[in-house]
Amino acid sequence: MSQNGLRFTLDVDGLTPAATAVVRFTLYQHLSTPFLLTVDIASDRSGLTAVS
Repeated sequence: MSQNGLRFTLDVDGLTPAATAVVRFTLYQHLSTPFLLTVDIASDRSGLTAVS
């Protein structure tokens, strides 16, 4: 993955920092409510699975 230019990162337990790249993110926040962060990531590792 490219190391040039502006880059946002996401630390994932058990993965090296270079294993994933943030493609898009959205942060929703309002007064007196919890915030919601949605993150789309890309990786060259084929065995990754999303869990919540």
